[in-house]
Amino acid sequence: MVVLTRPVSELDEIGTTFGLSAAGQRCVYCGELTHDPAILWSGGEGSQIYIHAECVDNFCTSLLRDMRECLTL
Repeated sequence: MVVLTRPVSELDEIGTTFGLSAAGQRCVYCGELTHDPAILWSGGEGSQIYIHAECVDNFCTSLLRDMRECLTL
């Protein structure tokens, strides 16, 4: 599941908070502290990956390059 994080103080149309805040988490790509909005990927067994919106392009490019390299081995 991929989610766009929001500050905990933001409310949706029925008065509940949107998902999770990325505040205080580390970006999986650059290692710096994240801020909202950010991307949150939830994986199996409750694993979560946070990434700055501005890091997604470089992260995905690197991931695709690594995937292609694996496929040619």
